[in-house]
Amino acid sequence: TPSNSSAASDVYKRQIMNTFKLSNIKLEKYRKFLSQQDCYYVGTESSHENWYREGLRRRITFQTTIDPIPELVIRTNNRTLGLSRKEFIKLFLEVK
Repeated sequence: TPSNSSAASDVYKRQIMNTFKLSNIKLEKYRKFLSQQDCYYVGTESSHENWYREGLRRRITFQTTIDPIPELVIRTNNRTLGLSRKEFIKLFLEVK
């Protein structure tokens, strides 16, 4: 029945949310994520890529020499974007 598949889908989504690791974020997919969040590339300084979006207090920054991006960097950038871990995962999983 449709309700059973919906319930199974909800359980699956919760499992992904609980097991998703912020330490496995690849540079290429993170760039796509930032673009989908209306952020734009500002430039690169000393191998640090800078992105910005209107209304942010500071730039989104990450090193281009480290792939995947360290979890601390993702958490810091999420704080700048005003995203919780759960919100980030939901949006990040939608990136094509």
